[in-house]
Amino acid sequence: MYVVLALIAADKGDYLSADAEFTKAIEMNPEDPNIYYHYGQVYYLIGDLTKAQSNFEKAKSLNPKNVFAHIQLACITYRHNDVQKCFEMFNQAKSIFPTAPEIPNYLGEIMFDKGDVENATKQFDISAKLQEAMPGNNIGVLPLINKSVIFQKTNEFDKCIEILEKAVKIDPKSEIAWTNLGQVYLLTQKMEKSMECFERACRLCRSSEDRKQSIALLESAKCQLKVKEDPVLSEKVREIMAQYGQR
Repeated sequence: MYVVLALIAADKGDYLSADAEFTKAIEMNPEDPNIYYHYGQVYYLIGDLTKAQSNFEKAKSLNPKNVFAHIQLACITYRHNDVQKCFEMFNQAKSIFPTAPEIPNYLGEIMFDKGDVENATKQFDISAKLQEAMPGNNIGVLPLINKSVIFQKTNEFDKCIEILEKAVKIDPKSEIAWTNLGQVYLLTQKMEKSMECFERACRLCRSSEDRKQSIALLESAKCQLKVKEDPVLSEKVREIMAQYGQR
């Protein structure tokens, strides 16, 4: 109960209340690894990496099978700019959890952040294959979404769309996949399709902030479609853009 209250408070940005609730939870059950893991997550989000690391280490010691504790500790090491040790920690985690799709996915994210696109792509592919073989949901279509971002960065929109269309087919309840697909459709002037994606994302949103973002994207698509269908308005927009470009 206290952990739930702590997470609700943290979600609202009330970290003092969250800290108080976590303290109560630990007092009641000091050997519960989930408390320390979620506590570490909150500290990680607010940028207190020292306290985050301490809590993740406690969670890992109490439950060595928590793959995310291993991953978070490796990510903290990366944020401390110790890249070699970070990779060593990921390799160690791979040896402990050889079939866990989470590990290559988050390793791929770090490789992509470093600019190693080739190896990042390989890790996302491995993660997607492992996820496909898993009976549970685990990280769902996140590896596919991450891979699509690579092609979006290189303006290979056809490949990006192909991957995201596969993602929403596999998991039609993935708000992130629908949002990303809608954004790529919008970039490629497929306004009708982008609107459909943003409408789906709106229905799947779990927070008011995410819903606001989806609605804003939907309205942007509607606006662009209106401009596209109105030749007079399109010409005015081109004139304004031309003037802006000349400056």
